[in-house]
Amino acid sequence: MTVALGLRAFEGNALDGDAILEHFVAELKGERLFQGVMYPIPPGADPVWELQLLGRGHDLEPNSNFWKAFFASALFPLAFVFHMRNDYTLELQAILVRNQEIVRTYTTESSVQYSYQINANQTLMRVEGAEILVGNAIRDLLAQIRKDRAAILIENGD
Repeated sequence: MTVALGLRAFEGNALDGDAILEHFVAELKGERLFQGVMYPIPPGADPVWELQLLGRGHDLEPNSNFWKAFFASALFPLAFVFHMRNDYTLELQAILVRNQEIVRTYTTESSVQYSYQINANQTLMRVEGAEILVGNAIRDLLAQIRKDRAAILIENGD
């Protein structure tokens, strides 16, 4: 059985939906849960089985970060005392579709919280955070699909 993969929708300003889909495709191929994985879906193709990925990324920076940055810039030694905090959450949903009808839905949520000093490398922090978020969410989705694999194969007639 071959499954086609597509991105149905992605909301969020901190993460790239296409990059998440490509990571999901690579992990799914490595798991060998299906005989084939079709990505990208060629124009005009009408796959029997499709996994549609939906996602939503949230990033939250508490208001206290503003005041900490303000006081740390006014009194520089405070920069070594104050710790900033950011919260990132990724919700992913994989919808398994057969002949345009939903067969199963898999949902997961991954979160990471950073505590850092003002002078920290925030770009590196965001990259590492995205890798952790995406990796955890994809592993959880694949575990759910793996658990349902026998039922999916039965539905396919294998």
